Amino acid sequence: MNARVILALLFLFPAACVGTTSSKHEKKVGGCEIDTISLGIKMERGEAPSRKAARIEILSLEFIGDKLYKQIAEELTSLLDSLKITIYSRSELLHIKKGPCWPPYRITLRIDATRSKHTETLCSELLKTPLADCSPSTERAKGYGLFFVTCGRGDKDWWTLWYTGK
Repeated sequence: MNARVILALLFLFPAACVGTTSSKHEKKVGGCEIDTISLGIKMERGEAPSRKAARIEILSLEFIGDKLYKQIAEELTSLLDSLKITIYSRSELLHIKKGPCWPPYRITLRIDATRSKHTETLCSELLKTPLADCSPSTERAKGYGLFFVTCGRGDKDWWTLWYTGK
């Protein structure tokens, strides 16, 4: 499978899991078995233009705890709100249990941005603002850090920040 197909499938995961209400819900998407872990953070504010909305993802290689994921998602949402960036939706925590999909943990926010330059202020503000008391960097941390935040659209990442600490 080529990289674009895999990235497209990863982009579709949140849509495949929207509406789950149980604390864990298993699905298979694109050859990957996933759980939706309810943290009580799912939100939908309006319809996003399917091809025009950008995505911001909170990603990690290891499970870092319900409380920490929730805190990161809420702080990121508050920062977006303070910058007047429209948020269309925010997913619950997705856990990829089996298959080629990577990384295994993610929360996806869909925002009103169509170009990288529309998110430059957000990236600058995130670099000045720790999330959940974790420090950001533009340099990839050893082992990908505690978590990382990416922003992009479709199968293209515009920027990534790596978080360490706590």
